[in-house]
Amino acid sequence: MSDQSPCFLYKETRVNLDWDDSYGNILNIFLPIHHSGPTRRTSSHTNIVKKPEPDKPDTLFQYRHLATAASVYYRPIERYPRCILWRVLEEAQVLSLTSVDLTKPHDTRAEFSSTFRFYFPDTIRPGCVGFADAPNKDELVVYVMTTGNIIYTLNLSADFFLRSAVTRKASKDSDYCRTFSPSSFTLHSPHYLIAIDHKTLLVSLQDGVLLKLAKSDALPEGMSMSRYAEKTFSEGTYMAFFKNRMPYFRPGTVKHGRDNVSFSAVISSAVYFPRRCEDSVVEGRQVDPLLFTVSVDHTLKTWSLDKGVLLHATDLLNETAPPSSKMKTLLSPASSQLLTVVDTSFRDDHMFYLVSFSSATTGKFKFWAAQQSIDGEYQGLVDLYPDAEFTAAPPTLNSVWMISEFRVTPVSGDNNGLLNLWVLWKSNTTFRVQNLQFHILNVGEYWNTWATAIADSLHGPPGIPPSNVTSEDITDHWMDWIFCPGRFSDSILLTALDIHRLFYWATVGSPVDDPADSLQSRVAKAIPGAVELHKTEDGSPDYERYNHELNTQWVRYARLCTELDKQRCEALSLVADPHTGFVWTVNADGITALRECTESEMMQHNHLTFASNKDILSQRSPQKLGAGLANTELSDAMLLVQAATNLRNSLTGKLYENCLWRLQREVLEDGVFAFEDRMLSLYQNCLEGEILDDDWDKFEETTEAMNDPQTAFYSILSSLFQAEGHAGAAKLTTFGGKVLVAGSREVIHINHDILFGLVFVLLMLVFEGGHPKIDSPDSLYLQLLNYMREYEVLNWMARTPLSIPDSRLSADDELAKGLAGLKVTGSDQAANSGPPPHGPGRSGSVAISVYIRQYLASLELTNHGNGFADVGAALLSTNAAGIAMEFQKYLPATSWGFYVRARIQLKDRSKDTAAVTFKKAAYGLDNPAHQSTVKSLLSEIDLETSIGKGLPQFYLHVARLFEEAKAPEYLVEFCQLALTALGDEVSIPSHSLHFTTNPPQNDSTIRTEILLKLFQSTLSLSLFDEAYIALTRYSNKPLQRTALRELVGAMVEQSEGARLCQYPFVGLQDDVDEALAFKCSTIMDVSAGPQFHKVLYAWRTQRGDYRGAASVLYERLQRLQTANIGSADPSSCSVSDGFLVLLNALSCVGEEQAWILSTKRAEGDDTTGAGNTKRAKLANTTTSSPQRRQVVTLEDIRKEYQNEVERIGLLLNGRFFV
Repeated sequence: MSDQSPCFLYKETRVNLDWDDSYGNILNIFLPIHHSGPTRRTSSHTNIVKKPEPDKPDTLFQYRHLATAASVYYRPIERYPRCILWRVLEEAQVLSLTSVDLTKPHDTRAEFSSTFRFYFPDTIRPGCVGFADAPNKDELVVYVMTTGNIIYTLNLSADFFLRSAVTRKASKDSDYCRTFSPSSFTLHSPHYLIAIDHKTLLVSLQDGVLLKLAKSDALPEGMSMSRYAEKTFSEGTYMAFFKNRMPYFRPGTVKHGRDNVSFSAVISSAVYFPRRCEDSVVEGRQVDPLLFTVSVDHTLKTWSLDKGVLLHATDLLNETAPPSSKMKTLLSPASSQLLTVVDTSFRDDHMFYLVSFSSATTGKFKFWAAQQSIDGEYQGLVDLYPDAEFTAAPPTLNSVWMISEFRVTPVSGDNNGLLNLWVLWKSNTTFRVQNLQFHILNVGEYWNTWATAIADSLHGPPGIPPSNVTSEDITDHWMDWIFCPGRFSDSILLTALDIHRLFYWATVGSPVDDPADSLQSRVAKAIPGAVELHKTEDGSPDYERYNHELNTQWVRYARLCTELDKQRCEALSLVADPHTGFVWTVNADGITALRECTESEMMQHNHLTFASNKDILSQRSPQKLGAGLANTELSDAMLLVQAATNLRNSLTGKLYENCLWRLQREVLEDGVFAFEDRMLSLYQNCLEGEILDDDWDKFEETTEAMNDPQTAFYSILSSLFQAEGHAGAAKLTTFGGKVLVAGSREVIHINHDILFGLVFVLLMLVFEGGHPKIDSPDSLYLQLLNYMREYEVLNWMARTPLSIPDSRLSADDELAKGLAGLKVTGSDQAANSGPPPHGPGRSGSVAISVYIRQYLASLELTNHGNGFADVGAALLSTNAAGIAMEFQKYLPATSWGFYVRARIQLKDRSKDTAAVTFKKAAYGLDNPAHQSTVKSLLSEIDLETSIGKGLPQFYLHVARLFEEAKAPEYLVEFCQLALTALGDEVSIPSHSLHFTTNPPQNDSTIRTEILLKLFQSTLSLSLFDEAYIALTRYSNKPLQRTALRELVGAMVEQSEGARLCQYPFVGLQDDVDEALAFKCSTIMDVSAGPQFHKVLYAWRTQRGDYRGAASVLYERLQRLQTANIGSADPSSCSVSDGFLVLLNALSCVGEEQAWILSTKRAEGDDTTGAGNTKRAKLANTTTSSPQRRQVVTLEDIRKEYQNEVERIGLLLNGRFFV
């Protein structure tokens, strides 16, 4: 593989795991100090963690977030949580454990979402963290050795992981933590720890000795200490005996930190356990497991693990140094992964295979076969290729690259014994992963077919900001790039902001953050705040200089974020799931999935080097991820993608922005012209006269090399979507949702760019080249627009940060949480297809890309446009109203689209627009509802009774929405529409208010609810005519009486008594009289309160009830007299005028009927506190009974009137009235 032509077949999908204490997912556990006796211990050895100075944000960032060692331990397939990510943090004092399972079993409800941080009293030794699983119970065993030479054993059950944090904190450390200090450590210093199983571990000592620690049931364990039997491995020779006891016989040493490590010290190991089958039993005895070790002196040794005896020793690469050479080949004393066991065999005399690698060279590999005898006994290692050298070429030649780790996994679905060799290259903090598919018995044939994994485009360099723009445009450009979802974690953005303030705010002065501001707001304020607006020589503001300095500050901040991100993405280990085949690189603060490129990604990344890598691409084209192109079809597709990419790159600056804007309009707006006219218009407005001659020559040269451009178009389009797939029985975890979202973003970005280029390539071919090989450009153009419409929405979703108010989770966490629990129910709904069928022949690198393709296909955005409405509904359901407003332009002109648009407008308080849009949606949603995620906006009641049940129910549903939004005027409008849909005439002629209805029995329930809402809303708006009409339609008499009292009270209180008396109230007149009389009896102050007595008088007078009218007037006069109305003001005529009206009312009836019944009020019965008055005495109204009724005649009233006139006369003459 040359430096100029790498073959990119894999994609790195980085997942930010921005663990933060504010999320509440972290549980800190302080482990105890080791004691020599069986005493009780406390786990609070210290609760104060040493931290760097707060004025050094970069050091604090490294301390809190960057691990010094990290990897993934894979548990047996039936365990959950199964994939445990462990990290060593905070100056090697903390071991962090969290789950990175993509899926969880379908029958598991709980999810391991917490992060455990175990704090140790001493720092953790490098290479001294090991894991094992108990075979008979679901328990994870963690071995950790500290610099104090103490081995900690943590026995963590599934219940410990999944139970509540409160319960975990209440548990004693002795329940899960044991410590042990081997006696051998008093004379020998440990170097490297190897976990064998839940009861056995090996320790490589610095002097070259291997120490085996086996938990012994014969030795009693204390409450806090483990008991292990110590045994050293023996090489079985006299020379080894002298080496261990006589210093001058010992091999040399090499410096490793502060320690001197022997040349014979073990730095790498691999264990072979015989397969559980009949082949592992020889003549009635079990075949012993084997241990392979690599020493500093470049020696590969084979040991019997059970017996601790050396079986075989050779050079790691089976190389013999020439006798004249006095230089020894030495490896770094740091622990590393140099061996891998391939547990399979292709020949009868082969038991298994071993792959070794020497870090002393650039990249040499050696392939060994473990030979076995006829009866299956191990006979030793044999070099499969003694005369051949297999050296991997570095990814580039302009940097110094070293192989850090490698892994071997089976090829997905392969029956020919092909294997994947994964190699992790490192150059400072940069890493690159290469892959080789090979057969171990024929490595030479495959050795030069290496493929490379390419980083995702999300973490590429930023683009150049547009020229001739305002300061707001510059800020928006950088904010969009920096806050692109998934690009930088919050920890990076905060640290970069602190560093920027520390170094670039020295002269200006750093502003004080508002605690209520989001991180995005803080950055948007801080960076422009570091720039001063200067003036030119004539005193005017120098905006050009300001924009230049502002862009410089944004470049500095973006560079800080990028440099911090480089530290986070440093690869610490390469891991492969032995069961599913998933391959990951574990970074200093995150994890990267290695997945096979989709066909569109493969074509995008390899079109420039296709000629040199044609054979590899044709053989390894990912047929499971698309159309499975090969040979001529693949060549044409590559050339077409190359033409599209070149054309896209030639559109720079404003030309590209114009093309993008016009294509978006073409895609999102419903066209009214023929497709040929639309194509011509787009070409004339975008490309005509804009392509340079050199660019046109390249384009023409590329397209003429294609055999069948039309087939190439359809081949690429067919590769964008996933066909039927496997339906699994597992659900995504939150982490699985993160991986799915991150991978989907990259695929969306690539596909969007390809589709954009293909549209304009088609226009160029039709209007410039006149290419005869495209038979039906119209239909092809339509299909391109349909695909482009979908990916325009997906691209917007991928690059728009999701801002959720009052959420403690990040945007990615919210989205991942929403994906968690999704499950496949069919091939067209593959939002989560679960893991592939269990077995070692599967490859996770293919599976992840399959999941991404199925997930994007499952969105069904092209499903009659309803998919776009589903996205808008999902945004509203997550309370992301601001982003939903921006998304409105993508909503289609369908019923669901109008409905979601109206809901968004209502959320934005654009009530006028929302009302109009709801009406547009009405006639499509009266039919049964489409099964879509718009249901997330609807309650179960709405789904069962409102949507798809006819227009009345829909209008009532909208009325409820406006009621919740406190918009009564629109509530009235939609209640009237609902009544109209029920068959009633809402508009009543102004000359006739006599209106009654007899509703059908089957509509009585909905009619009642509509009338209730209509009455209440019209009453609140003082629309009394409409309220009266709604009241008269009530069929429920108790509800009608209650509403009648509300109407009477509201109208009288708003001085609408005259209008009230004009209403006919057919069949309700007695109820109105009763309601008014009740209001009169409850009024407290007749002089200041609503004039219910006067309205009741007018009501009875209009209906000829003069005695009733006189009765209510007489009661009012009594209350006026009792309240001393006019007693101090001789000019007040309220009482006297009242008597005149009363006399007039009684004069309208016959003399024998001119009387009323009156209830005398008791003394002291005065709510105003005035008590009994002299006027009341003169009126002779004081009696001893509190409720005494008596007949009051016309003559009695005249006498009372005469007394009132005399009283006024005396007051006017200046006399006192007694």
